[in-house]
Amino acid sequence: MAGNAGAAAVSWAALALAAAALVAALSGGGEPGPVETEDESDLASAENLESRLHDVEGRLEAAERRLSEMDPRLGRVERTAEAALGEARAAAAGGSGTTATAGGADPVPAGDAEKRAALDALVASIRSGSFSAEGAFALMERARQLGGIDEALKEMEAYAASHGTEPGALVNLGLAYSSKLLSVPEGPERGAWAMKALQSYENALKIDPDHWEARFQRAFNLSQWPPYLNRQPESIRGFEELVELQERGTPEARHVNAYIQLGNTYRAAGNSEKALEAFRRGLARFPENETLRKQVELLEKR
Repeated sequence: MAGNAGAAAVSWAALALAAAALVAALSGGGEPGPVETEDESDLASAENLESRLHDVEGRLEAAERRLSEMDPRLGRVERTAEAALGEARAAAAGGSGTTATAGGADPVPAGDAEKRAALDALVASIRSGSFSAEGAFALMERARQLGGIDEALKEMEAYAASHGTEPGALVNLGLAYSSKLLSVPEGPERGAWAMKALQSYENALKIDPDHWEARFQRAFNLSQWPPYLNRQPESIRGFEELVELQERGTPEARHVNAYIQLGNTYRAAGNSEKALEAFRRGLARFPENETLRKQVELLEKR
């Protein structure tokens, strides 16, 4: 949990401060002072160290209280971020240029028999390649709700293996891996699923280097990696190349997502000027898009 991790970090900081205080107390240094007996010197050092430790303990307790207050809010932020990520992927996969909403999904059946029937129908649609208009990501999210994401993922892998020359099948497999990623806790396993998704998109691009969906999902995947791994520059290049590619042809509704994500990635990298440029560029091509308009207005006010 964020609270425990933060408290651990503060505990280590307190320990370091205490150690530093101990070293300072024992090492002496500076200009020579009045001559003290050994007992008096030790007593003064001990009292000084005790005073510092009390101060550190007080700060630690205050920090732990703040962290415990923040923890529920951090949990809500994480859940909101994951929901937004799922909606962004579903929107891009559906090609609508708008985000999908949970309210439009079919309700999850209450009984086990009904869930099994719904999952069987979903698996059958994967085997036949007849996905819904919402795309593979939304399909896998439905499988997760039904408790069968691993079964659906195995079917998606089998379909991709038997249709390995079709870039669309490989993109759908990447989206399936992305859905699986969101179903596991934070940690190394998420990184493994992200890598599998990225590889699927790159395999699709080996077949068709101009495949719009493969280019978009690859750049989007890279934009979600932790900043310390430094994949943002590669993501930005991917979105820039995609924008150039789509501007050579007729505008499509899904193209708006490339401008939005390019601007978002620039902003996440701390480059508001380039973010504004990306949003303006998209708005010039899609003047009716409210998301782009709001982003331009927001950044122009700064």
